[in-house]
Amino acid sequence: SVQAANYSGKMPYQCLASTQTNTILMISVANSEPDQIQDMMYFPHLKQIDLSYDSAMGVGNPPSLIHYNYFEMLREKQTGEYTFAVNKDNKILSAVYTSPQLSMPISFGIQLNLARKEALNRKLARQLRACI
Repeated sequence: SVQAANYSGKMPYQCLASTQTNTILMISVANSEPDQIQDMMYFPHLKQIDLSYDSAMGVGNPPSLIHYNYFEMLREKQTGEYTFAVNKDNKILSAVYTSPQLSMPISFGIQLNLARKEALNRKLARQLRACI
């Protein structure tokens, strides 16, 4: 497919925007298991965020949504927490970041439109990364 050709050789990320910040949260989908997220960063910083898996909780019966909690780690200290809302197809619908340094949580739940995604992918091309 044309879409697959655009990402060949590049690390695929699910990218989510927020109304609260200009950064874009990039979560690797190279491993599709939501309890094994290891590659996550913000655009434009592109600095790896160290995560430590904490727990998961289903919503509904059978669960239609699962919330996965991860601790943000910096030099082996917990500095914040991410909660990812994941549907039964393992697609991350939203992420919420909380930290003692923030007055309120930051929510990332806006899917990038095609124009914004293409512009971002042009900037990411040199790093061999792509928002899918």
